[in-house]
Amino acid sequence: RPPRSTPLYSSAASDVYKRQDFVNIIPVIHGGSNQRMKFKILNQNIELFKCKKTKIINSSFLDSLRIEFPDVVIQAISSNFILSNEHVKKILSVSMLAQKHNLLLSKKLETDILLRFAGTTQISDAIKNLGLATSQNFLLISIGTNKSLNKLYKKILPNLINADSYTNPKILQHYFKISKKNIDTINSKTPLEDLLTEKASILV
Repeated sequence: RPPRSTPLYSSAASDVYKRQDFVNIIPVIHGGSNQRMKFKILNQNIELFKCKKTKIINSSFLDSLRIEFPDVVIQAISSNFILSNEHVKKILSVSMLAQKHNLLLSKKLETDILLRFAGTTQISDAIKNLGLATSQNFLLISIGTNKSLNKLYKKILPNLINADSYTNPKILQHYFKISKKNIDTINSKTPLEDLLTEKASILV
């Protein structure tokens, strides 16, 4: 399957980034019960790990992973704020283009990713609403070398799940105050994803 070049997702975003920018998303499909979602954006290796809710998961869990894997960008997002894998790829594309052009919302890429998923520049609000919680499944986003990603995979394997779906779209529509009228004005097969990506793109 050939790579797909995806241009920036909104007219608003094109005012921030150069028009000639393209994001190459190259999916890698693995079989077996523990399917791994790996792909590339701007030639960087990315892997998404779907993790189950558990009493031992908290902010220290994330901190310990970052200490153990200092060469990997790691961020956790509540599954309640993710529509699909394509939604994740689009938001990550915005953050990584922002990094390329020195336009991150924070000093760290992982914080920028969190803020863009939350649609806010307030770190405390983003952590409160999208951060790790013992009552919610979550997605662990990781960016690094294949060697490091393989080590991370083995480390968190006991916490992984094979859930196919994320949140109900109506939850995100309500949170971001997106009406059906807003949805109907978008000429796209994934209007809600595209609206959320545009919101992420125009944050400054």
